[in-house]
Amino acid sequence: MAKKHHSEVQIDGTPEHYIKHRRRRILKACLASLCGLLVIFVLLLGLAALIVWLILRPKSPSWSLRDVQVVTLNVQFYRSGRRLYSTGPQDTLLLNPQLNADLYFTIEAENANKKIKLVYDTINVYSSYADYRFGHTNVPPFLQGYRNTTLLHPELKAQSVPVAVNLGYALQNDIRNNKVLLQIQVDVKARVKIGGYKSFSFWVHTSCDIAVTAPGNGLPGKLLSAKC
Repeated sequence: MAKKHHSEVQIDGTPEHYIKHRRRRILKACLASLCGLLVIFVLLLGLAALIVWLILRPKSPSWSLRDVQVVTLNVQFYRSGRRLYSTGPQDTLLLNPQLNADLYFTIEAENANKKIKLVYDTINVYSSYADYRFGHTNVPPFLQGYRNTTLLHPELKAQSVPVAVNLGYALQNDIRNNKVLLQIQVDVKARVKIGGYKSFSFWVHTSCDIAVTAPGNGLPGKLLSAKC
């Protein structure tokens, strides 16, 4: 039986497998050049970032709680739509405790940077008792200049916030003992401003455990201690 012979296709007198081989070499060379350019770009970008950091020496914004005034802080117990002025453990299943609070905060925002301004787009302040969040307020956005310390005075109100019965009794007992432990959370969404450039947004979270006295005799409660 006669063997079949396969003739090799030629383009312009060049065998096809040589053309494919040459194309692969060109493709590999292009990919290698592209990778090299990418590496150089990343190195230059990193070098530029390092130079900017060395020049500006950026520092993170610092937020802290300076003072608290407790205008209102109480728990009211209700049953069948009526307020109960005195209750006992036997009434537990019938009670509907509600928390009321009016707090004034003094919060310090510090920008220690010499050449960087800070833009605060969102500022949220939360209050909690025994990890139960009962209040929220916010502060209007603002621009903070170089090496600036700004004092903010937000007011947080909570009215008729339902709480668990055991939590209501615990808070009532703390108020009678004139020492209430609260948690204050400040969440800030900020951006860096350098000249006309504003960076992407980032979050700064500050959490404080505080102890306050209860208001009484016409005087607001005051801050006993704060750990942020």
